[in-house]
Amino acid sequence: MATTKLTVKIDTKLCIGAASCVSVAEKFFKMDEDNVAYLVDPVTGEEKTTITFDASPKEARDIQDAVDNCPTSAISMLR
Repeated sequence: MATTKLTVKIDTKLCIGAASCVSVAEKFFKMDEDNVAYLVDPVTGEEKTTITFDASPKEARDIQDAVDNCPTSAISMLR
């Protein structure tokens, strides 16, 4: 299965806690105690604001859904 190198960023200052990213890509997004989303590095499990990794087609679709559904455009993805 082919993978795609993705870089995903979240601007926590723009996050309003809608949690739509968590609902469509819970492997990559979690909410903190202040109801602000953060990224979870799929390789290390670390909490981050930017991750770069080799994504499967499904993972890339899930993250694209998170980008598309974020009401404040706080999430961006580069291929």
